[in-house]
Amino acid sequence: MSRAEWKAVARLVIAHVRQHPGRILLTSISTMAAACVVVWVVSGYDSLAGRFGDMGEDYVGPYEMLLLPSSAADPAEGFGQRVSAALSTDLVDAIRRDPAVAAVDPVYETRARVRSGNAGAAPAGRGGGNAADPEAEPIPGGLAAPKSGSGPIIMGGMGQLRSQSRVPTLVGTNAAQPPQKVLEGRWFDPSRPELQEGAITRDSAEQLRIKLGDEVAVISDPFGRGGPGAGGRGGASAPVPAGGRIKITAIVDQPKRLPGPKFMVGLPPSRDAALRGGPAANAVYVPMATAERLSGSPARITYAGVALKTGHTVDGFLPGWSARLASATPPVEVRTAESVESEVNSSTTFETVRVQAYSATGISLLAALFIIFT
Repeated sequence: MSRAEWKAVARLVIAHVRQHPGRILLTSISTMAAACVVVWVVSGYDSLAGRFGDMGEDYVGPYEMLLLPSSAADPAEGFGQRVSAALSTDLVDAIRRDPAVAAVDPVYETRARVRSGNAGAAPAGRGGGNAADPEAEPIPGGLAAPKSGSGPIIMGGMGQLRSQSRVPTLVGTNAAQPPQKVLEGRWFDPSRPELQEGAITRDSAEQLRIKLGDEVAVISDPFGRGGPGAGGRGGASAPVPAGGRIKITAIVDQPKRLPGPKFMVGLPPSRDAALRGGPAANAVYVPMATAERLSGSPARITYAGVALKTGHTVDGFLPGWSARLASATPPVEVRTAESVESEVNSSTTFETVRVQAYSATGISLLAALFIIFT
């Protein structure tokens, strides 16, 4: 276009603006609003990816890999009596004897009610129930699940709701090194269970108002509601729960855990939550012998952390064990930092936010084009 033509176009635009100032203002504001919606949604996805997209190293802790029973071998989550699959002791011992392995640390997780040992502290943990609905199923953190068949179903299931609670799980381990960074105090000596010492994650310490040197009271809860026959159900008397007190010698860093979708639907979730099983998000760590005494039952290997010697890698170690791990009873699932990050990126939470970002972008562009051409 020539200079004269540009001047003519400019005069026409200025004349149009003077004749319809409200239309121009509304179009500009609407277009900017549509662009802001796109930036807001996409930045939310970037924030989620930045916070949880690299949680693989945090998940496996000081180990190169975690071994745990395949989720297909674990029964559906629920309340009442339930025995989860456990790793074979013979298999764990065989892996420990491998020349490439520096250490194998079995971990025993068990249900328990954990309360502050301080006088007058409000109890927290399982069995709290709900004053509004005494028949509601108790879950960690004083929350309550509606009775079967009532109310909407929470996306991600009750397992997802449990994972968002800060009430700790009782975890027995003889690991010489803590699974997470110690923020305060010192890691307990697993060879001296008679000292009755343990460690607690940061969020659980805040919820229970626990400080370094305080005690927590632990009561075994093997069936989630006090066992068959508790509360007059089932006709059988419940076993007397075990328990005791643990002195907190360390507060460890809080591991990252992927949040679930923040909405409710009237249908069950279309697929299982990401990273099902594995390390507890919140825990009271004690020596294995102490966990057995507190729970009143022999330890079962919930999962095991494997550390390799210098010069050995997961890619070089797994091919020799893949067939045996797959044929074990139950089958063993291997989680590494890379596999955890891959599962997180393909999880329902990330997928939902990605779909929202794409949808917001498309709708905003369509709205902007409609406003402009109208």
